Amino acid sequence: MGYENGELRIESHRYPFCIGDGDPAKSDNIHAGALLVPFNQELNRLMLVVKNAEAKSYQISWGDQTRTYTAEQLGQGVNLAEDFRNNPFGSAFKKVDEAVAAKQAYETKQIKEIFRSPAAKSDMEGTVANTEAERAPLVAAIKEAFVPVVHTIKIVAQ
Repeated sequence: MGYENGELRIESHRYPFCIGDGDPAKSDNIHAGALLVPFNQELNRLMLVVKNAEAKSYQISWGDQTRTYTAEQLGQGVNLAEDFRNNPFGSAFKKVDEAVAAKQAYETKQIKEIFRSPAAKSDMEGTVANTEAERAPLVAAIKEAFVPVVHTIKIVAQ
């Protein structure tokens, strides 16, 4: 991809964790949970570093959001994953997250119900083989959902 006319076009094969806009005052969402620990600082980093910036500050646009940073902040690096919770990875991340949830739901049923059934007691090897054959497409769906994301970061001097 590349950088041209103040726009950095990137094809990413790795995703930041998309926290979304849950209410941090409530305890029923990932956003609130992520605030309890240094999640973004230690585990969820997608850093933008701009070296040798000439202007005092810059507007950074990513997706439909824009934020302003000083040249010093950009020189040290800003965590886009933390500052832009709703970002171009959102829909792709959601597809992967839903595929993972479907696989986990099946695995819960597999462990709690099927492996404890009368059929499993009489033929555990066959039960495992059958359930793993059922689980395989769910595993494949995760791999299929995980696709590169092409996104643009616009950098405008102030």
